[in-house]
Amino acid sequence: MPERVEIVETAALFADGQVLTALRPRDLMSLRFSLHDLEVLAPTTPLGPHRLRARSAGARLIVDFGPQHLVEDTAARQGDGSVTGLVAPMRTALASASRLVFQVPNGEVTPLTLAALLEGMQRWTLALPGPGPRTPTATETAIELPWRCVLAPFAEDPKTINWRHALTPGDGPYAPLWFTRLTAGCEARVITSPDHPRAGPLPHAAPTAPPLLASHRRELVTLTNSHGHARVDALALSSLGGWLDAEGRWPPTPGVDLVRWIHRVAAGRDQSVRTVERGYLDPLGHEAALITVSERTPVARARGRSRPAVREDRDPDGRDR
Repeated sequence: MPERVEIVETAALFADGQVLTALRPRDLMSLRFSLHDLEVLAPTTPLGPHRLRARSAGARLIVDFGPQHLVEDTAARQGDGSVTGLVAPMRTALASASRLVFQVPNGEVTPLTLAALLEGMQRWTLALPGPGPRTPTATETAIELPWRCVLAPFAEDPKTINWRHALTPGDGPYAPLWFTRLTAGCEARVITSPDHPRAGPLPHAAPTAPPLLASHRRELVTLTNSHGHARVDALALSSLGGWLDAEGRWPPTPGVDLVRWIHRVAAGRDQSVRTVERGYLDPLGHEAALITVSERTPVARARGRSRPAVREDRDPDGRDR
């Protein structure tokens, strides 16, 4: 199938807010480009492409992706390996759309072609939200992955945050799915969540037992913005969902139970989610941790292994032994 790129032009062709939609069936690319403070210039030759020129330091290329995560209900796995609570069809919910926003240097002129826009995404600086928690503006990067957790990559120097992807689908008989991936060695914040500072309303038929509960999402916002970012070993976006391999560890924090979070997503579906929450055993007061592991199995998404782990040994009167 030959490469096909459709550019959908709005009525306000030369005004801010122009939207360009790139569809490439060969590798399932589906992107929407919005132009903020970018001027469209006429071609320099009769057969040449239009050009984009950044009119100010606030020029932004906004790249909208579809939803990157589909959350699913979990079923409990018992000690004998059986699964309970598995009711078909299981409840699911789709994340909102995600976006990458790039800062285009003032005065730069680039061809208005798909190849040029994809190349620019690999060298322009990512526009990131400021200190949180807060809701990112329309001209700041916001990635909802996992569900109801809006991620924002972080680095001391934003110029070191780079995205890599194929510029063309290739000439072979088959083309891999197009995706863009974050370079390794990055950190991320959960900049906001509909469940912060308190649990918000859920969409109709949303999962009642997702791998991350509302309390987890709320505490991730607090921890990643004030007590240390999460490490991101992999983050990629595509038209079929995102990939994520993230881990966060934090010291005990007053008012927060979560001390560790590991989340792995592939093609928009949870593969493994692990949370560790601190607490105490009743009635003796031994410090303990509640470890919950949700993982995808051939039967279902099992949320089975939720177990306490004793962290210290005390006498009944509370004295350490």
